[in-house]
Amino acid sequence: MSILKTLIIHPEDDSTTFLCSIYAEIPENQRTLITGGISKQEVADLIQSHQQIILCGHGSPDGLFAISKFTNTSYTDFIIDSDMV
Repeated sequence: MSILKTLIIHPEDDSTTFLCSIYAEIPENQRTLITGGISKQEVADLIQSHQQIILCGHGSPDGLFAISKFTNTSYTDFIIDSDMV
């Protein structure tokens, strides 16, 4: 039986910590939690190696905001956008 690998992208932000309950019951050995500190390309690479993706945080119709938590991003840059499709 194959283990479903889940990628969770949840930029660290005190105003969205309540969203942790969405993925709290996914066993730690089955999930990769990213809260920042890596590049957009590294996020794209992680997306390719996971079967399920959960995005949490502040977003818009154009994507998930990086809120300056990822390498070379500003508060209003997107860490997930149409480039990831």
